[in-house]
Parts: sequence; C-alpha cells; structure tokens
Amino acid sequence: MARERIRTTREDATGFEEGVAGVRKPTILKPFNKDALEAFNKRKKASAATSEPHPRLSGSLETAIPDASENLQLPADNTPVQPESVQQEPIMSATETAPKEALGSTAPVLATIVLPPRAKQNRGVKVDVRLRLLVRQVEPMRKIVERGIDPGDVLRAAYSRLPEIRIEPRYIPQVQEPSGPTQWNYRTSVAVKKEILQAIQDQVLNGAEAPRSSLIVGQIERAWFACVDDTIKELSK
Repeated sequence: MARERIRTTREDATGFEEGVAGVRKPTILKPFNKDALEAFNKRKKASAATSEPHPRLSGSLETAIPDASENLQLPADNTPVQPESVQQEPIMSATETAPKEALGSTAPVLATIVLPPRAKQNRGVKVDVRLRLLVRQVEPMRKIVERGIDPGDVLRAAYSRLPEIRIEPRYIPQVQEPSGPTQWNYRTSVAVKKEILQAIQDQVLNGAEAPRSSLIVGQIERAWFACVDDTIKELSK
C-alpha cells in the first residue's frame, strides 16, 4: 500500500517540491556559434601577416648599400665616397695609440740572481777521542800543578803543538805503555770519512763491533805523547 504524502495547508518554502516534481531549470549558456569561430581565425591570420618583419640583407650588404632616402654628396673631382658606416679609421702604431705617460712609467725587467750549486762537503763521521797521559808523565805533571799551573792549561798547550790530524785507511795499534789517572785525559773529536773508517774496520777482527775511537787513536797517540813531553819540559824550567 503506497504511503500518502503529508498534506500541508501552507506553501512549501523548502524547495523539495520542485525536486520531487523533476522539473529541470533551463541553462544559461548560449548555443555554440561556428560562424563567430571562423571570423576569429580569419582576423588572427591577418594580424600575423602584417606583423612579420620585412627580410633584411646580410650585415655586409646592409653596410655597403645605403638607403635610397639618404642623399650622398660627391666631391667635385668625382672621387668615390664611402658611407660613414664603412669608412675605416686610420691605422696607428702601438707607440702612437699608447699614452706617453704609460710608456714612461713602465718598470724595467729585472734579472734574477742565479748562484752556482755548492758541492756537498763530505765531513765524515765525528769520532770522540780521549788522549791519555802515560804513567811516566804523571810525576813531572804533578810538579807543574804544585807550582799553581792548571793541569787543563798544560793539556791544552800540548794539544796546540799537535800537527793537523790526518787519519789514514790503515790500523795502527795504541802505544803499549800503562796509562796515568783518567782525570788528566784530554777529550777531543776527529772527523773521519766513512770509507776510511770502513777500511780500518775491515783490517781488525770484529772491527764493526769495536769502539771507533780505539780504531783511530793509535794514529794520534805517538805525536800526542811527544807534544806532552815538550810542554812539560818547557813549563818545568
């Protein structure tokens, strides 16, 4: 059984009545006009044709051929006149174009000092050596010390008498005489070339393990003892 709609005595203000009735409102859009579209396309093509620029000549022809509107005046001798756009400026040398102030302020090119390379000096190996006093020299040395002379001055005076030390590539044993007290030893250093020191080591059994001073001091001791004797005699007078 169909349900009956509620009847009202007032006019419906909700708008549901129109939806229920199914009445469609008319559209506000106008129908499409093809004639107007064709007229618009024709106007567009005409405006594009008028806006295209006229073809221009290349840069070289444009500068060579002047416009007809320009009035060229020829000189009386009928010599050809070039347009202003193609007239060349006079060529000037570099000295003419450069300002005189700039040429005068140019600093001269200075040479760099080059020194020859120095040869590396082979100073060798530094070996510390203790020059001893013999037992036979101890007593005369004490007499000099008792006179107020410093034993260090005696040893330095003896060393100054020693000629220049030159180590040779051969082993010389030390003087086989007993040594005096160690406080009177004179310490110095001797530079020996590596190849000479190596040659001396090769001449001694276990020479690489022996003290370096023991390998070379034998070449100095005989001259040293002679200088000590001469110094003691001179100071004992």
